[in-house]
Amino acid sequence: MNGATTDEVRFVTNSADIDEVVRHLEDCDKRFVPPLGTRVDIRLYAAKLLERAMRFEAWHNGRLIGLVAAYGNDRESGAVFITSVSVLDTWTGRGIASRLLQDCIGQACQLGMQRIVLEVSGDNQAAVAFYANHGFTTGNRAEQGIAGPLTMTLTLRNGS
Repeated sequence: MNGATTDEVRFVTNSADIDEVVRHLEDCDKRFVPPLGTRVDIRLYAAKLLERAMRFEAWHNGRLIGLVAAYGNDRESGAVFITSVSVLDTWTGRGIASRLLQDCIGQACQLGMQRIVLEVSGDNQAAVAFYANHGFTTGNRAEQGIAGPLTMTLTLRNGS
């Protein structure tokens, strides 16, 4: 386990360049269910994130260790869509993802959005539990298929 503490982590938004995001996503590839590289070209995906997404980042010693990326441009529906949550293996279990998710929720509230939506593999029970612990709820599992992607939603209250 990495001996550094979370006190040494810097939390910022939209700071990483494409190479840093690519490296991070490649390092976290196998933590995604199914692996991210089996679903997208990671470099093209990273470029899209840099161009269009709000990025909430955790850094340690010049390295991107955690990332939450979300699209918050659907003002008509009032929804923010989280497209990616990732933390390097050596930093999991230290609250990094929770802090980044809270930063994302705070930004969504500041933008006056009404909900945050994401999809997660039904096979990824750890991720489903993580989001549920942060107030996200799932739709009807029978309709969505337990093994397929689940849509999870967090309804935001004014000032959440």
